[in-house]
Amino acid sequence: MLRFFPEYKRARTAILFAFLVPLFGCDGGIRIHGCVYTQTKPVTDAKSTAYESDPAVTRKDLVPLGDAHVLLFRSPLAETGQTEAWKSGVNTDTKGDFETGGVCAPGRKEFSVQVGKDKYQALTYKFSTSTGQKTLYFVLSPSPSDTVR
Repeated sequence: MLRFFPEYKRARTAILFAFLVPLFGCDGGIRIHGCVYTQTKPVTDAKSTAYESDPAVTRKDLVPLGDAHVLLFRSPLAETGQTEAWKSGVNTDTKGDFETGGVCAPGRKEFSVQVGKDKYQALTYKFSTSTGQKTLYFVLSPSPSDTVR
């Protein structure tokens, strides 16, 4: 029926465009994965450290740390104390591997990752990304009170 009324073609196109635009390009996402390690022979004054390449390739003193908690969150929101800060958390598996993420607005964003486990030094690592994917590795050192002297 609309074939006979060509003046409605622009209106149809505008309405269709108005409904489809929100479906495309509104959501971005972040996904991080990696591994959490600890040292086989802890050093007394060692500090927990974050890496963007796998340290186990060159360091033979590392073993995977299972059941460590990895929490990903938007840095500026959480640092200002907003209670509605975006968060996503997961525990590592027995091989120390983790993967977490979620949906957020597209564009370059500041994120933080907190990694911790009982009897280990907690670590917070900040990064920014616009690609939505990041591979991170963490080496947790035992808490000073739990190291053998």
